[in-house]
Amino acid sequence: MTDWNQVISRLSTSETHDVDDILGGASPASAAEPPQRAAGPAPMPIAALWANNLSEEEVYLGVIVDAPLERPAAIAGQLAAMAVERSIHPIIFSRIGYCGLERFGFRVEDTSYAGSVSSVELEQQLCNFWNISVTVSTAQLSALR
Repeated sequence: MTDWNQVISRLSTSETHDVDDILGGASPASAAEPPQRAAGPAPMPIAALWANNLSEEEVYLGVIVDAPLERPAAIAGQLAAMAVERSIHPIIFSRIGYCGLERFGFRVEDTSYAGSVSSVELEQQLCNFWNISVTVSTAQLSALR
């Protein structure tokens, strides 16, 4: 079982900077971009995930990563918060190989090397194995709040 407190404690949006630039007097670019907000009304919760939060049954969420993540710490934080709040277990399906969520302790299934079957077919087999009824892309995660 994943200790979500450890996952959350490893979250950091800090980026490394060139020490030579810092010691040489040049200041690193540290302009923080404002958080992205979805326009429109708040989305409705997904019953398949939220209905089981009081049951003894384990609930798994499939998360498809099909493009490099700009802010993996933000995605990791959102997934860890969902895992703690709703007792779900995110399983990451990476179509790009290393996706950046591995360093936070998530279970990542690399579907980029599917071989003779497509990534989608491999993901379907993994959904059957993990009993995953809902899969979302990282782009759709903001709608799951």
